[in-house]
Amino acid sequence: MTDHRRPPRRELPPGLRGVALLHDAHFTKGTAFTAAEREAFGLRGLLPPRVLTIEEQAERVIRNFRGKPSALEQYVFLSALQDRTETLFYRVLIDHIAEMMPVVYTPTVGEACKKFGHIYRRPRGLYLTVEDRGRVKGPRPPAGSRLARGGRGDRADGDAGTVG
Repeated sequence: MTDHRRPPRRELPPGLRGVALLHDAHFTKGTAFTAAEREAFGLRGLLPPRVLTIEEQAERVIRNFRGKPSALEQYVFLSALQDRTETLFYRVLIDHIAEMMPVVYTPTVGEACKKFGHIYRRPRGLYLTVEDRGRVKGPRPPAGSRLARGGRGDRADGDAGTVG
């Protein structure tokens, strides 16, 4: 039987090591890198010496999450976590889905959309306007992808607060 709590192993891209590995949200494990991995990936001296498992890191994250004074601050906290380490973000989200769903979805995500200009940290996704038609250079959605809109007039929920 498959353990759905454990993320599938992903092969590191060749040459991804050291600081670049630590800053890659898709592959970093933070302090969960073992002593052998730290040696192999050039991480010695770049992390605190104590190895913390993903479970120990998740416990620290959930304590910090619960200490935030508002759902919007919890949302910002989780967004920053996802930017740093997706493995830990999804581990905490899966383990505490009932508690976190109102923060990462309705109703908090609506407030986050309205305050997007104030809480924006880094680009995530695509931001397209009519003026961008035929001019966008960069990542393209897979063939057959569709734009999901809220269906509320000419703006979707995600449009609110995008400073545009």
